[in-house]
Amino acid sequence: MLFSIAMVFVVALTPVAVDGVLRIIAAARHLPPRPSTDFSAFFPYSAIALQAVLLWGAFRGARVAAAGNLRAGLADRPVKRRGLVLLLALLILVWDLGAVGALGWMVEHGGQAPVLPTEIAKMPTGIGWAALHIAFLGLIAPIAEELFFRGWLWTALRKSWSPAKTMVWTTGPWLALHFMDGTWRAFLLLPIGILLALARHYGDSIRASLILHLMNNGMVVMVQLAALMLAGAGQST
Repeated sequence: MLFSIAMVFVVALTPVAVDGVLRIIAAARHLPPRPSTDFSAFFPYSAIALQAVLLWGAFRGARVAAAGNLRAGLADRPVKRRGLVLLLALLILVWDLGAVGALGWMVEHGGQAPVLPTEIAKMPTGIGWAALHIAFLGLIAPIAEELFFRGWLWTALRKSWSPAKTMVWTTGPWLALHFMDGTWRAFLLLPIGILLALARHYGDSIRASLILHLMNNGMVVMVQLAALMLAGAGQST
């Protein structure tokens, strides 16, 4: 378990480590200082590698946690308390709409047009890359993250820990990953993480939190596409 979590952070921090080593070498050889590295350029590649590690850790850990039974290790079973899970989904939707409304209010009062996040703006343009981004953010990322954190990790921890402690130690690392996208985003996702953990607990199935996570990320994709269109319209006027 610890090895899989460590691998996640190793993959995520590899570009930073490589840049640090190159700076040390340049200083030792008395070469001119290296220009500041724009780590957002590495985002598409490190993010894909990161999700691959998550999926690998989820499948491997799930078999260990459930004596070879992959579905049991991932808690892949029918959802319980569906009414409560639906209520949690509505709360996520309300939070997302509130965040979008707050963004709109800031844009209106700040006089700045919406802009695309830096890591997306630096990706190669074209329909293929746009489709890859939508598939990654809207589908691949939520599946990998849920199977890892609230799938096998949750299953493994619940064998000896209380539900509350399990929620903390699965939601915490999940939020920590998003600190790489900016502190503001991690804090913005805190209520989402809590609601996903509650859905996983009361639904007693990975399907509950996975559906809610897919819904949340689908909303994020739509907001980003809307921001792109608005930004494009602002530049053309």
